[in-house]
Amino acid sequence: MRISYITDAPIPSLSANCVHVLHMTAAMRAMGNDVELISPSHPGTLPGIRTTAHLRDRFALPASVTLTTLPNPFSDRRGAGIYLHLAALYAASQKPTLVYTRNPRIAYTAAMLGIKVVYECHGVDRGIRADRAARRLAQHRNLVAVVYISDRLRILNGSLQVPSDKEIVEHDAVDWDRFRVARSQAEARQQLAFARDRFLVVHAGHLYQGRGAELILKVARTLPSALFVFVGGRRDDVQSARRSAAGLSNVVLVGHQSLDRVPWFLSAADVLIMPYSRDAVTVDGRTRTIEYASPMKMFEYMAAGRAIVASRFPGISEVLRNGENALLVEPDSSDELIRAIELLKDEPLARSLGDRARQDVRHYTWEGRSRRILEAIAPRLKAG
Repeated sequence: MRISYITDAPIPSLSANCVHVLHMTAAMRAMGNDVELISPSHPGTLPGIRTTAHLRDRFALPASVTLTTLPNPFSDRRGAGIYLHLAALYAASQKPTLVYTRNPRIAYTAAMLGIKVVYECHGVDRGIRADRAARRLAQHRNLVAVVYISDRLRILNGSLQVPSDKEIVEHDAVDWDRFRVARSQAEARQQLAFARDRFLVVHAGHLYQGRGAELILKVARTLPSALFVFVGGRRDDVQSARRSAAGLSNVVLVGHQSLDRVPWFLSAADVLIMPYSRDAVTVDGRTRTIEYASPMKMFEYMAAGRAIVASRFPGISEVLRNGENALLVEPDSSDELIRAIELLKDEPLARSLGDRARQDVRHYTWEGRSRRILEAIAPRLKAG
């Protein structure tokens, strides 16, 4: 199958959007499909990145990604529509079997050009033009499917009136190859120079609004015997968190880590926490997605095989089940977070939850996700 995956996001970047798109593209290609990734040019685009090595190595991809960058007339929203149409026109010139995209305006334009389209939906607040395009796309004969990242998101998008036989729910996923070999806690702690006998609570990911950093620091003040380790975050956010943690000897912020080191930190933990707040926003600082989110780090936590404590939100609760493969707590409740962490000092309970999470995550790989989507739409492509 020849697939044009069109993104409106700059490639490469460290945004979740970029990581998701690259892994989906690489997984589709690893299945033997001819996949071209199309993105807008931007100042960070590196010479020679069109081929393979840089993207594959930087993002630990299972297959090479062919990237085509198209001119982006303006760096702000004024010129966004020009790129969207240009990308769809370019894709049409390549005569693909399918256009795959997370942008409804691109999807609708491609459908109008006579191309079969899969629109992967990651949100609700699309804006007026994008929402209009999504509604029109839902009824277009060239729409093959809409893929939602959670069932909660599918329900919230009910007003689009997508035919039920064209709806697919597939959560985000994990790069299983990075976690295939289970790392022992003792080995991980030796690698990272953490004490073997310290109760270790790890948070990985961004530290901006609603990610739970403030709540974790509050908990750290209450549980001085535990060591709280923050992995990741933008430089400014890490510096801000360090200022907030001043005087706390049981808090360590290690900042951004390379992909190959993150599994070591997760494996070193007794508990992995993701205490999202009701105020959680995406990297743009304004978009609220936590009700229906399917965070990629959730699947990395599961793959690490350690006990997880997470906020109880609808999208997260579709994957993590309280008392089975994680402990779920009310958002913004330091008392519940403390109780859950204390419960997980019970080693048999922690081991049981971690083992079940690692077992369950085998369903949530990029290869499995891509395969299920493409197998689901194959009959509709043949029928068309």
